[in-house]
Amino acid sequence: MSGKNQHWGSTLDDFPHEEDIYEAARTEAVTRVISWQIAEEMRKKGITKTQMAERCLAPRAWGNS
Repeated sequence: MSGKNQHWGSTLDDFPHEEDIYEAARTEAVTRVISWQIAEEMRKKGITKTQMAERCLAPRAWGNS
């Protein structure tokens, strides 16, 4: 016996590459993590979505202050 299990196929890490979905899956994962991190910071600071939107769209954010 060669020591390698003949029933083992590819790994779970290979799956996205084999299905040509690696980049899309990675992008989705990164987007979800960033969204979660922002939501956590908003929760910690007691900021609502409306307040966050106002802060993001404030003129100073564009350098017009």
